[in-house]
Order: sequence, then C-alpha cells, then structure tokens
Amino acid sequence: MTSTLYAIDATAIALFFFSYYRNGYKRGYKVDIWHLTLFQICVLTCQMLAPFADDDSNFFTLGNLWFGARDFVGRAFVISMVGYLGILAGGWLWERMEPPTGRSSRSGFLEALPRQSQLLMSYPRLLTSQAVGCMILQAWILSVYFRKDGFGFDLRLYTFEHPSLRPVAVIISNYSMIIGGHCFARYLATKERSQLISTLLLCAELFFFGSRTDVVMVFFMATICYLVSRREKVSLPKLLGAGVLLILVFTLAEGLREGYYDNTSVGEASALLLFKVFYGNTFSDLRDFALVISGWNGHFWLGRTYLAGLMGFVPRALSSFRDTWSLGAVTTTMVGLNPETHPGLRPGYFGESYLNFGYTGVLLMGLFIGAIVRKVDMQVKRALQGPRPSLMRAFSYTVLLTLMTDIALSAGMATLFVLAGVFGISGACRKLFNPAFSSIEDPSTSGTPRLALGALSEHPIDGAV
Repeated sequence: MTSTLYAIDATAIALFFFSYYRNGYKRGYKVDIWHLTLFQICVLTCQMLAPFADDDSNFFTLGNLWFGARDFVGRAFVISMVGYLGILAGGWLWERMEPPTGRSSRSGFLEALPRQSQLLMSYPRLLTSQAVGCMILQAWILSVYFRKDGFGFDLRLYTFEHPSLRPVAVIISNYSMIIGGHCFARYLATKERSQLISTLLLCAELFFFGSRTDVVMVFFMATICYLVSRREKVSLPKLLGAGVLLILVFTLAEGLREGYYDNTSVGEASALLLFKVFYGNTFSDLRDFALVISGWNGHFWLGRTYLAGLMGFVPRALSSFRDTWSLGAVTTTMVGLNPETHPGLRPGYFGESYLNFGYTGVLLMGLFIGAIVRKVDMQVKRALQGPRPSLMRAFSYTVLLTLMTDIALSAGMATLFVLAGVFGISGACRKLFNPAFSSIEDPSTSGTPRLALGALSEHPIDGAV
C-alpha cells in the first residue's frame, strides 16, 4: 500500500471514531448497531488491520502464496473502501427516507421476518420444544462423527472428508444457532431459567462442530441489544476488555486444536498468540481478498457464486456447478489450495460482489448493507425506548442482519433457507397445537407481572399482528 492509501486509511478511522463520539456516545449510546457493525465488517478488518495485511510477516501464514498476494493488498483496500462509502451512503439515504416514527414501515418484507421472530419468542413452550429437537439432531450427527472418527472437536473437518453429511451438518448447526439465539434473547427479557438451560445445552453440543463463530453468534446479537438498552450504564473499559479477552481465548483455542503451542514456553506461547491474532485467519479479510485477486483471471463471475449459494443444500458431489462455483471452492481453487480440505478464503463483505460485478456490484452491495444496518439500528433503539421497551422486539430486528450477511456472502445463504424453515415450522405448530403452545408476551412490554408458563389464554405481543 502506498503512503496515500495509508493517509486515506487513517482519515477514515478518525472520521469513524468522530461519528461514534458525536452520534453514539454523546447521545447516550455507548453501544449501537450502526457503529458496531461498521467497526466489525469494515473498520477493524479493513482499516485498522491494513498495516498487518500489508506486512511480510504474512509469509509465515501463507507461505509462498504471500508473494503473489502482497502486490494486491492496496487494490483490495481500495475496493473495500468503495464498499464502505456505499454503506455510509445507504445508511444516510435510509435515514432520510424513513419517517421518524417508523410507522410507514410496519408492513412489507423487511417487517415480516422480525414479526415471525417475535412470534417465535412469544411461545416459550414451542421455543423449548424446538431447542430439544435441535439437541437430538446434534446428538445424532455427533454420534455418527464420534463412531466413525473418534472423539473430537471438529465435525466441520469430518464433513469435508465425507461431503454427503455436509448439508445435514449445515442445517443442524444453523437451526441450533437460530433457536439458541432466540432462547437467549427470551431469557434476557424474562429471566426464565428453562431458556438459559436450553441455550447452554445447545452451545455445549455446538462446540464439537468446530466453528467458534457458531457458538459466539448464539449470544452475540441478544447481548448487543441488552447493551443498547443499558445505554450510558455500559462500562466501555470493561466491554473492550471483554472483547479483547474473547479474541484471545478463541485464538488460543484454535492454536491448541492445531498443535500450534506444542513444546513452547509461556513466553513463546504468548508471542505466538499475538502473532495469530494479527497474522492468523481470524481477521484476515483484507489479506485473503488480496490473495483471491492474485489468482483471479480478470473475468467477472456474473453472479455464478450467488447462484451456487442458492443451491447450498445440494452436495457438491452431486452438482458440478456447485463444485466449481461455490464461494469456498472457487476461492481456494483459483489460488492453488485444495477445496476438499480447505473451507475457503474470506474476501470480506465486498470481495464477492466485486469479483462478480466489479465496482458497480460493490456500490450496490454497500447501499444495501447500509440501508439494512441503519434500519436495524433505528428500530432496535425505538424498541428499547418509550413507556413499553421490549428487548425481544429489539432482538427480532437483528434477524435482518442475518439476511444482509448471507446475501453479501453467498457461502452463508443456506442460513436463509433454515431461517424460513424455522419460522414455517413454528407457524404450523402454532396452528396445529394451539393452545398447547400458548403465547406469553414479553413482560417488558407490559406493566403487568409476567404470566406463568402454560397460561392458556392468548396474549399478543407488542408489534406482532
């Protein structure tokens, strides 16, 4: 990267923190969806870690592949910055299009998903029943894994070696994440012990699937909504400390699983841990995007990876198109890695849109992301304000972030089908077995005491029709 790009980088970082101070911190929000999402998908991985992505120490991670990737880090940075500007524009446009009350947006597709999410949380017996179903499915596929491969903590790797099981594992893990997240959100709103137990048991089994992100995401969005509700009571030093600790713990766990710290002293292990944080695969979006560009032939993919993502439940062994054009397969193959053992490179939120449609795709994707994130940010704050604040209603809008992520990164599109399946199963159960799955409203939306579990009467939740 040139000195000009580093100057642009430093300016963008400074403007982000100024925006956070002026539009978040000064208004009483030490945490909000808008700034947290920008930080997570752009500022941290693309801007703050740009010097590390451009450092020759990446040779120790990528080997000889680094010599091809390093010449394209600047290009990857420029593309990501164009996407970042698109996000800012999309958020600005949405904020001016939507009335302050938000009343005109209470219908339509972008409200249908939050409504279904709220309804799922308002039926605690149904939620618990689906959690039990997820646990049974998890136990079944783990028993297959342990019986064939012995006790271990990497079902994902096993499914790469046995691709016929991969779609099943994806369905089970996504179903578990969705139900676990809703259980935890309801627990934060109602303090029902059964929901906390369901959440913890789901995560205990998910731990063996080999994906740290799956476990974190069960707790992440509900926790963020809770922190938004706490506003100025949140301690930033404690929050930052918890974030750093979480990163170190997960990086350490990955290193232990790979045998990275075998036969090392405490000092050496600490140095290796820091190296993995900055040069490993946790925050490698910019570096990986540069690596992908280095192996690209310059011909745009014209939506092929998105189409392959829509076919996510078709095993790659049964579809030559998926075997060639799924994001994980094409990004590994083009740089000379083995797609049968490597899960794929991560080109950030704008790599796939660029490789398919160029800068036009990047700008459109940025506008889309910005509009969704701004809508979620505004609706979460509204749900947590006023005389009837509702954490469950606030959490329901974060489902739109799942929609956003899985469209931006086609490798996760299967989650959208699982989400539709969860809401479809829930709706069918409510119709077939009501009042066995009677609803119990979020107590934070009412001045009355929380209703006992098992109440037979219907109590509509705020905002659900």
